[in-house]
Amino acid sequence: MAKENRDRLSNSLLLVAIAGVIIGLFPQWGSHTDPETNEQVTEWTLGFSFSPLWKYKQRQSPDGSFHSEWGLQFLSWSCIPIIVAAASLKLRTRRRSKGKKDNMPHGKRAGRSRIDEPIL
Repeated sequence: MAKENRDRLSNSLLLVAIAGVIIGLFPQWGSHTDPETNEQVTEWTLGFSFSPLWKYKQRQSPDGSFHSEWGLQFLSWSCIPIIVAAASLKLRTRRRSKGKKDNMPHGKRAGRSRIDEPIL
């Protein structure tokens, strides 16, 4: 019973991690014409549209010249789901490694080290 609960919680943590990455890195793109300058503007973002993690903006003026700008914004709302995803993966890893240690007989370790080898 305890193993089933541990597996169910591990699977839930994995789903939270996957959802956090998808939400935090959700791609969005669009194109429009700026009415003031009559420039064609193309934008790509990763994350929430109001606070993206990564943003790329390209402007094409009517004479054909381009101006591009892009940047990463680590202090954005889009970082929160990614941090939650990383934390849930770390917690899942700890829980799974703890479960493996609990299943081992007492006095046994997961692996051998050089200290365990006989000295010749």
